[in-house]
Amino acid sequence: MSRVILLVPLVLVVVVIALVWHGPFLPSTPPPPDAAASVPLTATAATATRAPTSQAPTSTVRPPSTATSTSEPTSTATSTPEPTSAPTATSTPPPPPPPRLIFDGLVITTFPEPGSPGRVESCVDVKVVDKKGNGIRGAVFSVNSGREPRQETTDANGYNAICGLYASPWSVSLFYVPIGALARQPVVTIYVDGNPGQRAAVHFVQR
Repeated sequence: MSRVILLVPLVLVVVVIALVWHGPFLPSTPPPPDAAASVPLTATAATATRAPTSQAPTSTVRPPSTATSTSEPTSTATSTPEPTSAPTATSTPPPPPPPRLIFDGLVITTFPEPGSPGRVESCVDVKVVDKKGNGIRGAVFSVNSGREPRQETTDANGYNAICGLYASPWSVSLFYVPIGALARQPVVTIYVDGNPGQRAAVHFVQR
C-alpha cells in the first residue's frame, strides 16, 4: 500500500512532464472572433474562390464563303446536225428596165418669114399622143427662141398652147412624159411673125 502511494506522485510528475514536452498536441483555444471579420469566412471564401462558370468558348463564326466556285460546264454541247443537201436557191434576176420611149415631132402648121416687127401675139398649139392616138396628160414641153424659153404641161387631152410669141423661129421640144423615160428629146422648129392670127401647131407622137 505504501508503494502505491509512492507511485502516484511519480506518475503525476511523468504526466506533467509529458504534457509540457508535447504541448502542440494539446487543443489550442481559438482566439475570440474579430468584430470586423464578422462575415462568415465560408461565404467570403466562397466568393473569393468561386471558380469561373464554365462558359463555352465563343467560337468565331466564319462567314459563308462567297467565292462562287466556277463549276465546270457540263457536257451540254449539242451536236451540230449536218446540213442536208438542200438545193441552192437561185436568185431571180431583176426584170430588165422598160425600154425608153421614142416620140417623133411633127410640124402641123408653120408660117413663112418675114414677120411683123414689134408684134408679140402669135401662138403655138402642142399635142402629145401615145401609139393609139390618145392624148397624154402631164407631158411637159417648151418653146424657145434663144432668148426667152417658156414651158407648159399638157391637159387631160394631151394639149396645151403658148401664146405671146414674137416674130422669130421657135424651137419646140418635148422633154418629159409620165408614161416612161424618153430615149431622146424630140425637137422641131416653127416660125411665126408675131401677128395674132398666126397659130403654129406641133404634134409629138409616140413611135
